[in-house]
Amino acid sequence: MDLVFDILVDFLFELFMEGSIEASMSRKVPLFLRILLLGAVVAVYGFLLYVVICIAIEYKSPVVWGIAFFILLICILAFRKKWKERVNKD
Repeated sequence: MDLVFDILVDFLFELFMEGSIEASMSRKVPLFLRILLLGAVVAVYGFLLYVVICIAIEYKSPVVWGIAFFILLICILAFRKKWKERVNKD
């Protein structure tokens, strides 16, 4: 039962994140809603990064600091890629 619940939560989270990212880049969605969706995406990834940094501080582990840096780098590169796609589409 736990496996089914885990798969369901993972699917719903991925659906929310992908939908939010795509909707926040669409001109068909009102600006206010796009800003809210983009804020939700930034908040989720910011919270993930915050948790990893808290773990790194608690355990003083350079490996966890590396993971936090990697997550930050991936988020920046993904945002940059989406931004370039949006700019080139216009």
